Amino acid sequence: MSGKQNVSSAEYHVCHLLEINPSQWKLLEAMLQRQNVGAVSCRDLQEGLGLDSSYVSRTLTRLMNKGLVSRKYVFVANSPPRYRYTPISKTKIEHILFDAIASMKLELQSVDLCVSNLSD
Repeated sequence: MSGKQNVSSAEYHVCHLLEINPSQWKLLEAMLQRQNVGAVSCRDLQEGLGLDSSYVSRTLTRLMNKGLVSRKYVFVANSPPRYRYTPISKTKIEHILFDAIASMKLELQSVDLCVSNLSD
């Protein structure tokens, strides 16, 4: 996930509105696709995506700091305790995006760069 990535314009806008970079979005997106599995470990993501463990760990920390991922300490049978990570729901992400768009629209209107339709 390092280096130049192919990012669609929609993904670019999502990254901007969530204040994350494209590689962080790719990891979050992979977690969202695995949501039916439940919480995942750093190792699960590392092996599933073919990434370096320190990269995955750093990216998860950044996503937690943004409030997009939560972490819980869990006990696993015949194994040392581990952290498990869960992304926020797609619905919550949609709310964050809608709020960011609404805020941006208000800011643009305040400097006459966005015209509001009366039919809205």
